[in-house]
Amino acid sequence: MQSPEKTSVTDEKKPDTQAAFIDMVEFAVVIAAAAGCLLCINLVFPARWHWWSIPVLWIAAAGFPTILRGRNRRDLGLTLSPLGFSLKILFLTCLMVFPLIYVLLSLWKWLGLGLPAINQIPRDGWLPWLLYQFLYVAVAEEIFFRGYVLGRLHRLPTSLSSRHPRVWQGIGILISALIFALFHVLQAGGIPALLTFFPALVFGWLLVYTRSLVAPVLFHGLANLFYALALPTLT
Repeated sequence: MQSPEKTSVTDEKKPDTQAAFIDMVEFAVVIAAAAGCLLCINLVFPARWHWWSIPVLWIAAAGFPTILRGRNRRDLGLTLSPLGFSLKILFLTCLMVFPLIYVLLSLWKWLGLGLPAINQIPRDGWLPWLLYQFLYVAVAEEIFFRGYVLGRLHRLPTSLSSRHPRVWQGIGILISALIFALFHVLQAGGIPALLTFFPALVFGWLLVYTRSLVAPVLFHGLANLFYALALPTLT
């Protein structure tokens, strides 16, 4: 005769396994749908529509499954707390990472390899350019690639995540950074777009460390600004 304890344990595992499977299917479907929509935008929409259609895609790809599954906005990192801690970590990260980025970009250029393209800062329209980098590009991309992609990866129940959570966090950052870079290849084309993998590692780490999108969004916008200012000195 089976003991009641064993029966209860078995009954508890079934919904967990089913929920994990549903989460994995959801994740795969969202990634595939986002990639397909991005390709359609590039093929069908005129280039002058890309500035708004692509950010809308990222927000929709993160927002729809979050709303449909009844999740909290905090699951996407949409919280200001802890603001002071996030700003402190952001400041220290900029001091350490930006000089390193410039050195690595200089080395990359010295090796004769191409650099990712970015729209130059217009002299007469620098403020709209800056607002676009922060409010459209950084916010939308961080909500999807860090808030949704990295957030869901870290919440997927696996044997590794339960036994070695910090290792799984690192793997999640690597996978989300790779997805980020591959989507940039789809969007911009060309191997140089793969270089976005490296700043994406920092974006992911900032989210994990601060548990908020504040630092990743601000660092993303500042990184785009830094790159736009540094690129003329590298060419």
